[in-house]
Amino acid sequence: MGEPWILNGECIDNDIVSAQHVREVTIDNLMLPNEKRWNEAIIRQVFSVDLADKIMSTPFIAQVQSDRLIWKAE
Repeated sequence: MGEPWILNGECIDNDIVSAQHVREVTIDNLMLPNEKRWNEAIIRQVFSVDLADKIMSTPFIAQVQSDRLIWKAE
């Protein structure tokens, strides 16, 4: 929440109705286990239609096989 990870750099606002349900959720919790796909059932259950559509439209990059932490200098 509050990080610009949704398509077009949008964030999940802390004030949304479902915020209390997703405060401790990380992006990997919204994905299918061991797959590079969104868990649509969970996403549509927790988020509004508009926000769920935005999340579902956020693509995965096929070339990326594993995550790594990268720090951008400020």
